Parts: sequence; C-alpha cells; structure tokens
Amino acid sequence: MLSFQLRVPIVDLKSVQVDPEAVKLVPEDFALKHSVLPIGFEADGSLRIATMMPNDFEVASQLSSITGRQTKFALALSGALEELIQLTYASGPAVQSGEAPAAAERAGARGRRSAVEGVLKC
Repeated sequence: MLSFQLRVPIVDLKSVQVDPEAVKLVPEDFALKHSVLPIGFEADGSLRIATMMPNDFEVASQLSSITGRQTKFALALSGALEELIQLTYASGPAVQSGEAPAAAERAGARGRRSAVEGVLKC
C-alpha cells in the first residue's frame, strides 16, 4: 500500500475534523490547484495536509514556504478530496485582514464542519 511504502499516515475524509486555523494558512487557489487540504496541526507545530499525492516533495516545500511551518502529508482516503477542499473554503466566513469577530469565526467553523459532514455522507 502507498501509505506503508511512503511511511505516511492515512486520513479518512469521512471522519476527519478540519481545523479552521490550519485552513487559514493555505490559500484556497493553492489548495485547489494542488489538491491539498490542511486539516490540523501536529504536537510539534507542523501542519498536517491531506492529499492524494503524499510523495510530492515540491508541493511540500511550497507549503512550508507559504505557511512558515513544516508540513506533514497524510494520504487521503475517499474520492471526495476535491469536493471537500471546495466546501471547506466555501463555507468559511468572509474574513478581511484578520478582523472578523470571534462569533463569525465560530459560525464559520460550524458551517464548515456540517458542510463537510454532508458531503462525506453522500
């Protein structure tokens, strides 16, 4: 199996909880172009990225440059990665210059989780 050969963990998109703070670090156009979804953080502060191509070291390097963090890939299970990326970014609140109120951020996170759950049940 690819995950074993590359020594990367597997992430099941049907049960993953996406951290909105991780999503904020990766621009939507980059995520869509490279089919990557930031899903959270590791204990060491590195950014966990769900992808179908966990051996794309160029994308890993670009992500590290963009985010200022080390990135760690996880192999995404389920064929809904592209749709999940679109829904994750589309269901977030409109934030400009980081000045969104905390309530808007909480509402966006709730909306993002329920949209993700809806897609993955299909």
